Parts: sequence; C-alpha cells; structure tokens
Amino acid sequence: MVTTARLTCTLSSGFHVGSYYVSWYQQKPGSPSRFLWYYYSDSISELGSGIPDRFSGSKSGSSGSLTITGLKAEDEANYYCTTWDKNLRGHTVLQACGEVRQEPTYSSVKKGTLTSSSSSA
Repeated sequence: MVTTARLTCTLSSGFHVGSYYVSWYQQKPGSPSRFLWYYYSDSISELGSGIPDRFSGSKSGSSGSLTITGLKAEDEANYYCTTWDKNLRGHTVLQACGEVRQEPTYSSVKKGTLTSSSSSA
C-alpha cells in the first residue's frame, strides 16, 4: 500500500524558485480551495490552520514539491501550486500539479476461501 505522495510543479525554463514563495492548495469537488502550506526557506514556511504535519514541502531549482505522508482517504483531492514574488506582490498559478486518488486493490476469490482487500493511493 502506498503511504506517501510527492507532488511536484516546475516553473518554465529560465525561471528559478529561489526568490519565490511556493504555496499549495487542496481542492475537493464542490468545495473551495483550502490553503495547505507555503515555503520560502527552511526558516520561513507555514502550515495552514488545522493542516496536519503529514503535509510538508520543499523547493529546489525550478521546482516546488509537496509531500503527504501517512496518506488517508480524506487526502483524495486535486492539489494546486502557486508562486509569489514578494517584489512583484503577485501570485501565479503554475498548474494543477497533481491529484491523489484512492484505487481499490482487487483480488480473485474462489468459493470457500476467505480474503480481505485494501485500498492504496
């Protein structure tokens, strides 16, 4: 069973995330986007209110990453990455960076046998 998801979004060629804040949002169908986390450096980062510390992130070169450990069914959603240049004071949505989906594990069952199934992300 997969228990960790890592989502990465990358700036266009020639751009570097070093001087940008990278933020992540979670959106579930029919619900508004939920702020998860922002990261500028190891000393300047913050989780959103009520967000568990299973969510973390980093940035390097032209990419920003979000890591979700101990995946739960409630983590199934679309995830969006934005950048913020404090000098320009503007946000840019980079892309819909990824999604976390639960997929059932299937097994064949013969008459008279007992089995169990589980889900993985």
